[in-house]
Amino acid sequence: MKIFAVLAALTLPLALVACGGGDDVTNVSVQPPGTPSGINVDGEGIVTIEPDLATLNLGVEVRAASADEALVLANGAFDNLSQVLTDQGVAEEDIQTTGISIQPEYNFDGDPPTIIGFIASNTVNVMVRDLDSTGDVIDGVTSAAGDATRINQITFEREDDAEAISQARDLAVEDARQKAESLADGAGIALGDLVSITDVSFSEPPPTPFNLEAAASSAGDDGRVATPVSPGTLEVRVSVAAVYDIAD
Repeated sequence: MKIFAVLAALTLPLALVACGGGDDVTNVSVQPPGTPSGINVDGEGIVTIEPDLATLNLGVEVRAASADEALVLANGAFDNLSQVLTDQGVAEEDIQTTGISIQPEYNFDGDPPTIIGFIASNTVNVMVRDLDSTGDVIDGVTSAAGDATRINQITFEREDDAEAISQARDLAVEDARQKAESLADGAGIALGDLVSITDVSFSEPPPTPFNLEAAASSAGDDGRVATPVSPGTLEVRVSVAAVYDIAD
């Protein structure tokens, strides 16, 4: 008489164990409910694109004895900066304020600390659509605002990457199929129809930062250089998960 026992574990498939009169034991794996049957594969597609948009985070920062004086000086420096942006062909809708601040500056040597002045700043994001003019924009705003200039970051991106995403998705699907065919060939079975496919993840290329400190370190004795700007390239990645039938 054969005795059947079902062994269960939280992290393992159910196992059906058949015990006979001898020493032979047969283990039969049972897939958990909902597990897709067939050949399960993933695929990835990568497309390299060139950026066509630079975003500068820049502004002005000044110090003065009073808050009112600091604000007046900051507004004047920012007006000069804004005029350069206009002269460089930057559209008004491509300039967005990201921060305006007036804060006291303290001397912490005493107890209690004393206010010794005020710091006023005005920061904006500027989209430069003509990448060739990015260096000129940086040089222009620095000359216009002088020591009040603050250039915090520059990043590069692709404004319309829909075509690149579509291409990467096609490559990911093809990659998944090739993997499924390879597995089927290796196992000596025939690949069946595609049962399901899921877009697992889409990785939009993050803005590529530019090292402003490296550019500044190449300045001459007068501190003035033609700012070098290298947009580089971006990668669009798409991943898919696919399930194929095993043909009869």
